Amino acid sequence: MNDQAYGVIENIQDAQYGSRRHYSKVAVPEFAGFCASIGMPHTRIGAVDDFAPALDAALAAPGPRLIEVDMCAIGPFAESFAGPPAGAAGKEA
Repeated sequence: MNDQAYGVIENIQDAQYGSRRHYSKVAVPEFAGFCASIGMPHTRIGAVDDFAPALDAALAAPGPRLIEVDMCAIGPFAESFAGPPAGAAGKEA
C-alpha cells in the first residue's frame, strides 16, 4: 500500500497534534523499475476493484510478485486510524 508517506503516522499526527506533521513523508522507490531490475513481476493497482483479479493472478503464478496498491489514486480510507489516545502508552487499564 503505497501512499508516498507513513500514512498511519500522518493520521496520528492529524488527530493528536493538530495536523502538525513531521517526518512522515518518505522517499518511495519506483517499484516497477525496481522489480524490473531484479526480474520480479510487478502490478500496480489504482482502483479497489482491480485488487482481487491481481491477487488471484499473483497467487496462480509461480514465484514472488509485487502488487503495489496506489493509495494516492484510490484515495483515503473511509475511516482513518489514529492510534491510541495521546499519552495512553504505559498507563494501566
